Amino acid sequence: MGPAGRPCPLRETVLAVIHGMVDVALFMTAVQVIHLFLIAEQMALGNELRMALQGIAVLSIGPTTTEELEHYGIKPDFEPSRPKMGFLVNEAAQYAGRVVLEKRERRDNAEFHSGDAAPGERQPSLTRSRAVRPVRQVSPSTPTMAGFRDGLAHFDILHEISSRIASADPLHLVLDRVVAFVATVIPCDSCFIYTREEDKLILRASKNPHASLLDKLGMSLGEGVTGWVAQHREPVAISTRASEDVRFSSFGNLPEDRFEAILSTPILCANRVVGVINLQHREAYIHSDLQIRLLSTIGFLVGAEIERARLETENSELTNRLETRKTVDRAKGLLQRDLGLSEEDAYRTMQRESRQRRKSMREIAEAVLLAEDLRRTLAEQGSTQVLADPNHSK
Repeated sequence: MGPAGRPCPLRETVLAVIHGMVDVALFMTAVQVIHLFLIAEQMALGNELRMALQGIAVLSIGPTTTEELEHYGIKPDFEPSRPKMGFLVNEAAQYAGRVVLEKRERRDNAEFHSGDAAPGERQPSLTRSRAVRPVRQVSPSTPTMAGFRDGLAHFDILHEISSRIASADPLHLVLDRVVAFVATVIPCDSCFIYTREEDKLILRASKNPHASLLDKLGMSLGEGVTGWVAQHREPVAISTRASEDVRFSSFGNLPEDRFEAILSTPILCANRVVGVINLQHREAYIHSDLQIRLLSTIGFLVGAEIERARLETENSELTNRLETRKTVDRAKGLLQRDLGLSEEDAYRTMQRESRQRRKSMREIAEAVLLAEDLRRTLAEQGSTQVLADPNHSK
């Protein structure tokens, strides 16, 4: 109880943890950590609380809370795959039991081998030993990935990527989906995707709006951090002062040129670089090994789909250019016949109309062909009416 007999939940929590009444502790914010230890210190039980927490499963919602726990000497057992309460509770239900059993097993083994008890006096529970199996930890916890993962979690990532890109959509739609997915799994202030066009890298997709630069901004292989990544087929992670890196090239009209941190990885297809993914951060940011591997893996997985979409887009553009040329040539021939123009004059006439009317050459050519079709249809209708006229024979 607190002052004036009022209940004090934090005091009760401190005592419950110390007396072994709690197996799992979930921390949602750094403030919760501070308040809990503040109350424990007021109760002169700070050390006892710290020791008790080391014997139970401690879960942190994310890196800020983890940092505060580590400040008090407590290393969380894991973070959720996403920094959300629902993910934390769900994954606590899956993994916390194993953590508790594993810690108790280590404690029992330590007591067994401590020498305080006579040999053979106490042995670890065989039932418990068989029930415990280590929880795989593929990497230290990060803001977006759990420290403890299972096969289903990896499958979920693969499924999410494949479901976003496997619909055989046009290139830009595929790239926009990849950008949206990457920005979801790795926090960032900017995400660019460049595709390789012969010896150039062209900006094709962006998390931030850059309509005037998409499909126009480009660089050579080896130019800037992006070009270096494409040329050397290796990821680059710069945590601060990215613009001071010797490989950096500024484009002047990009606000992202002034961002502090960058993570860049190649996009590969059939052992060939087909593009580059760039993540950038306004402030200094240290990318974990897991984040670098994750972005590199995404580059491997989406490479084939991006290359397919790019080739289909190129084929579609080529087909469109061929159709445009055929249409323009037909229209040019009609103008030569009807107006007695040379081939060059007919083309210049269509070109002048295109500029004045602000229409494409294909639209002008289609208008000429449409006029010819209408003239022919009217002529055919006139002939039919003449043949149907009963006075025609007279």
